[in-house]
Amino acid sequence: MDVPHLPLVAGKSGTSEDMGQGSHTWFGAYAPFDKPEIVVVAFGELSGGSGGEVAAPMVKPVLEAYFQKAHKKP
Repeated sequence: MDVPHLPLVAGKSGTSEDMGQGSHTWFGAYAPFDKPEIVVVAFGELSGGSGGEVAAPMVKPVLEAYFQKAHKKP
């Protein structure tokens, strides 16, 4: 799949423990950084790990698909 280069993305990851059950992870991002068009948030329930390693990879293909479609020439 031919995916255009993603614009500069801003994001924040997070992790929280669930009373001994494990950890939840999340990652929220928007792009382009200087003039946002899209916001995406991914949440991993009891996923373990960290938001950057578990949830952030869920966000990337969504952003790629958006920018491929949004910037496609008719």
